[in-house]
Amino acid sequence: MSTTSAVFRIALVLAAFTSFTLAAQSDQPERVVIISLTGDWKLDGAAVVFGQRLPAQGCLFGSDGSLVLQPDKKGASAQPFICEKPSRDSSCTGHQSSRCAVPLNPRNWKLSGGGLGNVWDAVVHLFTGEPEKYMVAASRGIEPALLDSVVALQNSGVDLSPAFRDLPAGPYWVKLETVNGSKPISGIHALQFVPLHPAVIPASSIQPGLYRLVLVDKAGAPADSDCWILISPPDKYSASSNAFQLAVQKSSTWPDAMDPSAVRALLRAYLESLSLSGAQGQP
Repeated sequence: MSTTSAVFRIALVLAAFTSFTLAAQSDQPERVVIISLTGDWKLDGAAVVFGQRLPAQGCLFGSDGSLVLQPDKKGASAQPFICEKPSRDSSCTGHQSSRCAVPLNPRNWKLSGGGLGNVWDAVVHLFTGEPEKYMVAASRGIEPALLDSVVALQNSGVDLSPAFRDLPAGPYWVKLETVNGSKPISGIHALQFVPLHPAVIPASSIQPGLYRLVLVDKAGAPADSDCWILISPPDKYSASSNAFQLAVQKSSTWPDAMDPSAVRALLRAYLESLSLSGAQGQP
């Protein structure tokens, strides 16, 4: 067989393989993810939940609250739906008792949402795999609380001041737990917080990684505030902290219909993605 014939046969095989791959990709059903939900919404009579992935077909029905749907692919824009007054898309039929009907097929959306940018691209696999992990309990009020943060691991300890920046000055007690399993990894740490100053706890047994920081009383009982912190080594701290702060800033441009708990859940997933992206270690 001549060289020309061999090259031609190889080209045909590659072309056939490429066509098969593209066809397989196009046959994969499109899906959307519920990235924010308030009120009761149903699909085929069954209630849907935050973080649920749904086929991009059919409609969701509800009579109050709001939804934000995100196509399960990179670069797509989130779309808000607010049920403040009767609003039923013409492609949705049935369930006439529901004031609002939202199509799950993005082709039927009247686009008005904004993309989550690199935050969604970074968290899509984490968030859609285990959304309940990132769910944040409803706020007990407007009292200041700990903030999800990137904090620095130093020679003398861990500086927790970024997590305390909304709290008033004073003495505090905290403990650290692993995010996966909520197992304590240290005893109770006392610290004195002064705004704009370091708030350091000893770090002899603490490794870089993602943790839950829990505010407790002197006896160790929970004190109604906790957050996630990414403990970052000195060579990773600036990059990780800047990336997370940028994500927090950009979250203010996300759809207004986003529930604050949903925003925080997505940012927690992003914080975990940072812990996995650059030799941060994992507790």
